[in-house]
Amino acid sequence: MTRVGLIQSHPDLLDLDQTCARLLPQLRTCAEQDAELVILPELAGSGYAFPDRDSVALAAEANDASGPFLGWLAQRSHEFGFSVITGYAEAVTEAPPSKVNRNPHAYNSAALLDGDGIHAHYRKLHLFDGEKELF
Repeated sequence: MTRVGLIQSHPDLLDLDQTCARLLPQLRTCAEQDAELVILPELAGSGYAFPDRDSVALAAEANDASGPFLGWLAQRSHEFGFSVITGYAEAVTEAPPSKVNRNPHAYNSAALLDGDGIHAHYRKLHLFDGEKELF
């Protein structure tokens, strides 16, 4: 049986330093309780209420754990010995705009990662309300 830690966090919109400072003790608590998998919410690193596409672009990062949020999580995952599922704004440049992807620069995505990097990835398909204008 896998021991799972669930974190409901409050990310500061576009303030990764503050968001990570708030997440660190929660991640540490999960490690102290022997979690093997920690699940974070949608857009856990950036916040959710983006005012516009330019704000999304500021928070978006590559899906290879090289960016500031996913890289930080991969380090914590290695340090604490658990895997993490998290939502994040994914930077994308290869796809032109379409009816499905109106913002060719970002997807609302999720990743499964650990200290070795990303092992699984998902791009949210069913966008709601204003999300369709941002992602």
